[in-house]
Amino acid sequence: MSVYKYTMIFSFTTKPVDGSGQSPRVAGWTESHWRATNDIVNFRQDRLITRRAALLPAGASISGFRITGFDETTGKLIQQSVILGAVNAGPGAAPDQQDIPQMSLQFRASATPPAVNTATFDIRGLPDVRVAGGAYNPSNEYAGLMSNFTGALVADSWGWVGVNKALPKVRVLKLLAGVVTLSAGSGLVAGNYVTFFRTKLDGGKSLKGTYLVTAAADPQYTLQAIDPAATISVPNGTARKHALAFVDYGAIDIIAVRTHKVGRPFFRYRGRRSGAA
Repeated sequence: MSVYKYTMIFSFTTKPVDGSGQSPRVAGWTESHWRATNDIVNFRQDRLITRRAALLPAGASISGFRITGFDETTGKLIQQSVILGAVNAGPGAAPDQQDIPQMSLQFRASATPPAVNTATFDIRGLPDVRVAGGAYNPSNEYAGLMSNFTGALVADSWGWVGVNKALPKVRVLKLLAGVVTLSAGSGLVAGNYVTFFRTKLDGGKSLKGTYLVTAAADPQYTLQAIDPAATISVPNGTARKHALAFVDYGAIDIIAVRTHKVGRPFFRYRGRRSGAA
């Protein structure tokens, strides 16, 4: 099964104060959302782009996009194809002023029932004026624009790729010489991946991680890269087939403002230096 990652490419141009000794700089970032189908005829005119652009400060814009197809059937995303395009979407007629886009707004997304997945994502370039005392403080107009943006994500079948939590967890019965025995109904075959939950090895150490199944004779499975000396003699914990699935946005809530202070400051980013005065 294929899913599609739509990535918006943002750019921001600094405008130093006269006499500061700084030159204008151009740098940027990306933000991505997923779709179950590649069904958008012209992404540059999609309302997700126009509504996201309306939230940007002065000097920022959505300058391009990238659409990448992925195959999720193996439990790992495998890139299939890439489509690139240019966009010229700015923030509107009277955008908020901004110095450097170091702040972002973090969201928590929950899935449309019956899926139980949750995910977090950020949008960068949150204008300084929309933050007070470190907290998100929008005007009524800006709050409306934000609601339009999150509303488009929910209503227009956007989402993310996450672990398929609809698959059943089954009891771990035994582990010996790299072969795990599970109770019935795991659905595992050779080439699948399996993840363990709250499983203890003999001696009390936790069995963590996701392992490739190299041989399957239900309910016994040979695991790659697991310690051959690790044993489980008392049934405990559970395991689940590790598979990915597209999860659509059911609800999106604002969590908090985040400040990006790690790494190089914006005026030293490896962006293109402008020749403008």
